[in-house]
Amino acid sequence: MVKFGGPFVRLHVGKLNAAKTKSATLRNVFARYADCMLAQIFQSTACNAIHSIERRTAKWIISAMERTNGEEAVPLTHEQLATMLGVGRSYASRVIQTFKAEGVLDTRRGSILVLNREALRIRACLCNECVKNHFEEVLRGVYPTEEAHRG
Repeated sequence: MVKFGGPFVRLHVGKLNAAKTKSATLRNVFARYADCMLAQIFQSTACNAIHSIERRTAKWIISAMERTNGEEAVPLTHEQLATMLGVGRSYASRVIQTFKAEGVLDTRRGSILVLNREALRIRACLCNECVKNHFEEVLRGVYPTEEAHRG
């Protein structure tokens, strides 16, 4: 499910399979990407098992910010956040209220506004960083770096 808009390309699966059949390089990229996706699933499963709802909430909001070019206003409803966390909406709303009381977040209709990025980062688990590091190791360049932006 797509949570945030952006450019995309649609390609018929038959054409993609034909290209993969012809190109060992393309097959290799897809195999490496599959490795990364599996690692992300494993990390998410472990995160859900051991990290608190507060740490996971902070992690998801930071992840959403990264996917919206670092914007402080993240287009994410309480319901969407609850679904991502695997909890009821009222529980996600209580966590948001706690973060609001601490001056970390505010809310707008249909979005969460990050007031203190550093405080949110401190509250987040490091699971996203683990996944990004694995992606960077296996598929160098997937996550843009500061050097790539400057160069």
